[in-house]
Amino acid sequence: GCCSFAWETSVAGRQALLGRLMIVGKKCAAHLGLTDGFRMVAGEGPEGEQSVHHVHLHILGGCRLGWPPG
Repeated sequence: GCCSFAWETSVAGRQALLGRLMIVGKKCAAHLGLTDGFRMVAGEGPEGEQSVHHVHLHILGGCRLGWPPG
């Protein structure tokens, strides 16, 4: 798909990809009008509820988000 990426096996490749995801995530939040703040969440592994091994972000916003999350 248009937003699919192969998960890099090298540390440098993963760092570059994750850095790019943060930039794109911020642009998506702005596009969604989340000007008062937002949170980006990524799940990894079984306890992160990752059943298909791929990288993606959830962009949460539009209301006050509590801390700690969950």
